[in-house]
Amino acid sequence: MIDSTIDILSKTALDTLSKSNAELEHAQKIVEAVFSSKSPLDSLVSILVPIAMFAALFGIVYVIYQTRQKERLAMIEKGMSPNANEGKKSTSPVLKWGLLLAGVGIGLFVGNLLDQYTTLDSDVAYFGMTFLFGGGGLISYYLIQRKMKKD
Repeated sequence: MIDSTIDILSKTALDTLSKSNAELEHAQKIVEAVFSSKSPLDSLVSILVPIAMFAALFGIVYVIYQTRQKERLAMIEKGMSPNANEGKKSTSPVLKWGLLLAGVGIGLFVGNLLDQYTTLDSDVAYFGMTFLFGGGGLISYYLIQRKMKKD
């Protein structure tokens, strides 16, 4: 009697396990079919995204050009010189770029130090210090320009 009960329980357990394995394999096949197959939408997106980027870039450049043209025509109609706004450019762009890039370089160096010797996340260390010191370089450029204009 005990042997027959053990046989029945073992057969039931084996049947349950084989059904569970078959159901698990079936579920895995469904998941693989859903997530691994490429839909036609994926290929369409891979074509449309670059086209949309270039169209947006062209649109921005076109709007800027048209706005500048309208502004210049309005200035001519009012009797003003259309080249009056062009003289406001920086007198030393090399100084600006030099201070900005020096600040970015120092920021990357300090970000590397923070990444190596602290528990700060590496992305936070690099980006934070790069922007902080790059901004410091631009602020120092502004201060130097203001001092040069006073003299």
